[in-house]
Amino acid sequence: MKARLRPGGILSQWVAIGSLQDSAIRSLLRTYAEVFTHVEVWDTVRPLEQIVLASDAPLVLDVARFRTRLEQPAVRADLERIRVAD
Repeated sequence: MKARLRPGGILSQWVAIGSLQDSAIRSLLRTYAEVFTHVEVWDTVRPLEQIVLASDAPLVLDVARFRTRLEQPAVRADLERIRVAD
């Protein structure tokens, strides 16, 4: 997957942790950390689901840009489809 990313690109992977054993989760995260310089794990609004973000560039959240994206009709529609209202 890393080879397909542009320089500074971010890999985003949804992980259903409820269906994995702890050892599998540790292995998955260890693999990301061995391949990428920067790795973050975000909780989702759904229990036992997480998002893994990985990149060779620092992962910096631009809050203003994030909020602007959330207001875009297509993004809002996608979020409403998965029952994320705010």
